[in-house]
Amino acid sequence: MKFATIDQVRVGTILRCDGDFTCMNAGEEKEVQKDADGNLWVPCECGRHGLEGQLDYDNFDTYVGFEFVR
Repeated sequence: MKFATIDQVRVGTILRCDGDFTCMNAGEEKEVQKDADGNLWVPCECGRHGLEGQLDYDNFDTYVGFEFVR
């Protein structure tokens, strides 16, 4: 899976989940939302899954676990 990059992701972007989440199933497509503080998230079984926790800490430009769809 080629992970989504920070340049691709904004409100309304559709991301596909890989199989490494406990709150989302592999292959599910999620629409990116933004909260009042400007944090990006996608809906999940627990409510909201914040994307800041998915940033690749080696280079901070990809969201590990999410593939860009559109």
